[in-house]
Amino acid sequence: MEGRRLPDVVFKTRVRDESVPGPNPYRWQDRTTADFFRQASGPPSN
Repeated sequence: MEGRRLPDVVFKTRVRDESVPGPNPYRWQDRTTADFFRQASGPPSN
């Protein structure tokens, strides 16, 4: 898979947010493929 491009996907994630009242202080946040898989500025470390 090295060198192949990942598809552009929007992931629905839950993030903790203390401003949300109640016992479940989480909110939904959209994250994209680019948010998770940004290229590093240098070569991968082994």
